[in-house]
Amino acid sequence: MNENTHTLNSEQERLFLMLRNKKLKHWETFSDPDNIGIWKSVIEKYPETAHFIYELTQNADDAIATVVRIVLYKHKLVFIHNGKRQFSLTDCYCDKSPVGDLNSITSVANSSKKDEEQTIGKFGVGFKSVFQYTDTPSIYDDTFWFKIENYIIPTLLENDHELRNAGETLFELPFKDPEKAYPEILQRLQNLNMPVLFLPHIQKITWCIDGEETIHEYSKEVIQTGERHGIKYEFCRIHEYDKNLLMYLFHRDCNTIKGKYNISVGFYVNPDGSLDIDAKGQIYCFFPTSEHFDSCFVSHAPFLLVDNRDRFKDFEVINQEFLNCIAELAADALLCLKEIGECRNSRLLESEDNEISTTDKNILINDNIFHILNIKSTEYRDTYLKQCYFRKVRDNKLLLNRSKRYVSINDVFSATIDLENLISSSQIAQLCPNNDRDFLYLKQYRSDFKEVEAELKIKPFDNEYLAKHISNSFMANQPLEWAHRLLTYIEDKARVLWRSDEPRTISDTWYKFPVDSWNKLKFRFASIAKTQDGEWISPYYLYKKNANVCLPYSGFKDVETDAFGKVLDKEIFEKHESLFRGMGIKEPDMADYLEKTLLVRYKKNDIPTEEILLKDFEYIYKLVYANANQRIKDIIKKEWKLKQLDESRFALCNLSEMYIPTTDFLNYAKGDTSFKFVDCDFYTKGTDLSYSEVKHFLELYLNVSSKPQIREITIIAEKLYRRIVYDYSYENFPKYIVDFLEKQYLAVTKFPFFKDYQLDGYDINNCSKDWSHALWRFVCENGIGTKKNGELEYCLYREWSYHVRGFESSYYHNLKNDKWIVRADGSFCNPNEITIDEFHQLGYEKKDTVEQHLTFLNEIQAEKIKKDKEEKEEQDKISREKLYKPKIRNYHPIHD
Repeated sequence: MNENTHTLNSEQERLFLMLRNKKLKHWETFSDPDNIGIWKSVIEKYPETAHFIYELTQNADDAIATVVRIVLYKHKLVFIHNGKRQFSLTDCYCDKSPVGDLNSITSVANSSKKDEEQTIGKFGVGFKSVFQYTDTPSIYDDTFWFKIENYIIPTLLENDHELRNAGETLFELPFKDPEKAYPEILQRLQNLNMPVLFLPHIQKITWCIDGEETIHEYSKEVIQTGERHGIKYEFCRIHEYDKNLLMYLFHRDCNTIKGKYNISVGFYVNPDGSLDIDAKGQIYCFFPTSEHFDSCFVSHAPFLLVDNRDRFKDFEVINQEFLNCIAELAADALLCLKEIGECRNSRLLESEDNEISTTDKNILINDNIFHILNIKSTEYRDTYLKQCYFRKVRDNKLLLNRSKRYVSINDVFSATIDLENLISSSQIAQLCPNNDRDFLYLKQYRSDFKEVEAELKIKPFDNEYLAKHISNSFMANQPLEWAHRLLTYIEDKARVLWRSDEPRTISDTWYKFPVDSWNKLKFRFASIAKTQDGEWISPYYLYKKNANVCLPYSGFKDVETDAFGKVLDKEIFEKHESLFRGMGIKEPDMADYLEKTLLVRYKKNDIPTEEILLKDFEYIYKLVYANANQRIKDIIKKEWKLKQLDESRFALCNLSEMYIPTTDFLNYAKGDTSFKFVDCDFYTKGTDLSYSEVKHFLELYLNVSSKPQIREITIIAEKLYRRIVYDYSYENFPKYIVDFLEKQYLAVTKFPFFKDYQLDGYDINNCSKDWSHALWRFVCENGIGTKKNGELEYCLYREWSYHVRGFESSYYHNLKNDKWIVRADGSFCNPNEITIDEFHQLGYEKKDTVEQHLTFLNEIQAEKIKKDKEEKEEQDKISREKLYKPKIRNYHPIHD
């Protein structure tokens, strides 16, 4: 045990006794039940558990201590520091003299630091937090040994503390509830938040648990110091309980309305030497507060805080001044960090633990500059910080280009990662010969950069810029392998600049395409098409709006293509076919060849020889299979003529008017000369094609039908009326339509129209068994549903709205009402006169989707008709019997 004895002189003993007596009197007032709540409000106002450790540490720093030792026992805590300033004692009844430390610690809100703005806090108020865990704290220094009872009453102790060395101050806190106090204080000691980082004097805090050899440490080791741009900086190693942190600290004085104060910002450094931009931007007032910037740097200033030191005091001008000064310092520190990183290069700080890797250049500012603060933050506190940040980045060379050189905003392009991988720095120089720009270095924080790109107004190197600057001389200097990469990129990543969603055929010349939209298709006018002659040209002329190149010809040898212009290089086309076809680039125009050369002979009156007819058929057959685009098909259908199936004469007919002959079709069209059939046997016998190949070619590729079509008849009502009255029989149209037009036509305007559906070649007068079955098969193939109803649209005078009146189409009306079904006895009937089962028994195909639209006679109706017939026959029989039965007179016998 330390056997030192008190060395108080008589004056110190007198002042101590006066203070004790005064506090005894005060306690009589404070101990009153009405006032006891004052102590609870003072002691329990700290939101954190074991906050008193920060309070004791701050007072140790005010005492100019450099080292703090803490020992945690199961039942108490001992706090020791080597502060040069010992406890002082003043006359408690004299208001003029400075308040002594012993006076303050036994008072409430009576600090000994009223005139020391740069010190940390109020000794009296902060110290009261120890009473959350103890009732009688003891304090020892070289002069005074005393304990405090009832919060404010000092009592001298007989002996010094056994753990205190000369020149040290010791606090002993016996726990009033060890089971609660010990785990809470242990957790706090393990999780102190950089308690020495911004303290001006304390460099180390060590703590241990009684009985354990492990000593834990919180310390700040200054490795390097310097000054740049009027800012002092330190590179520190911070020991945090079980981990080591590295940090650059920047300090500068700032002028406020209350004078000059020192402020600081700190940037964490990762073990590999890069800035830790994921750190939380907490704000310190010597110790951590709940305030923060939305950034990655910590900051410190002597803010005015509320009593529990958790947050700023509201509406204090000096606090806003401190925040603004921190924002300016943080922005200026970016320039310092850049220069420090440049100076480090491969010269790294020596460390036994090798905290910093030696494998990189270790520059501090790279693309992480876009993540140092949250650009999206809408907090008022971050507004000025963002202004300072943007101003600093715009006015200085803080942006790293791809060559790892710091440049200004005017010396970099922003680009997507795909463009960066595609375009090299030397190629940028070729594309922009009068510009010394390069791509901005963006590796890890590309998403953050998008938020600041518009604010910084960095010029984008986008697809439009690339398309505008690609020239034939540039492409001629590039290796072919790179050209393939460029075209692949354009095809995959820049579709909007070469492919339009406007519906079109590949032969369009774009004369109807909107000018603005056309001009946006930049890659159509860039020199990205290599010809067979090795020249790089643009796929389209900008102002003529037609193709400048055509695809390699894949047609037949007997067609010359010299007149079709420049042809795309075969290798380029094979690897990027979809790109050039998507632009509308086409092969040499076979449609023109057909229309102007091959099919001209069919426009003349002279019939070509059979040899020419067969040769043309084979040629067109192969051509359609090789180049089956719609324009070629349309020209063929319009201009080509085929041999007609006609035994009486050799005749040709336009393909658009012809049909493919089938057994059913021939039965249906028997006697009807309006149908013209292709003589398929002629082309089968004269070529190597089979009948099925000819039929398949005509039907599938040229849309030649093998069955009669259901035509949509659309006639303006006025013309319809005239045709009905003067030309047509009423039987061709529904009767009520005719009545409507005859009776009310004067009330109908000239613009309404009539739409009807009719089956080609339908004539009930041709009805036979074969005709009937062929008709039904065609109906099953064509269906009824969508062609069931026609429409009459009309508008009456003095009305603005149109009326639409539906009616049964001629197609449906005829199937429903005409007697086209042939019974077994050869008689005819309509669907209303026969059951569906009888219909199927006659050999007609079963088709539910069609039959449901026709009102066949059901079994109940058939049975009822049969029963009614039988009843009628029975009634007729009875009537005849009554008519011819003789009358018999009744005789009555007479009795005597």
